[in-house]
Amino acid sequence: ISLEKVKACHLNDSKMPEGSFKDRHEILGQGEIGFGPLLELISHPRLRHLPFILETPGELEHYGEEIAAIRAALEKTTG
Repeated sequence: ISLEKVKACHLNDSKMPEGSFKDRHEILGQGEIGFGPLLELISHPRLRHLPFILETPGELEHYGEEIAAIRAALEKTTG
């Protein structure tokens, strides 16, 4: 699929290792992918204009913490 057809991205870390063929979501930075690679994805020049939909386990309060962590990390990297 071409990137021009991508309209949004779901964002989550993974409880399961690569190649497990299981889609088990984890809190950002606490799974097998890690916070750094997820941040690279969010800030990629060809993707950063897209909406990212947080798809992690937990309650609404936890989503706020994850969003705050993403914003803080992006501010550090982009100035």
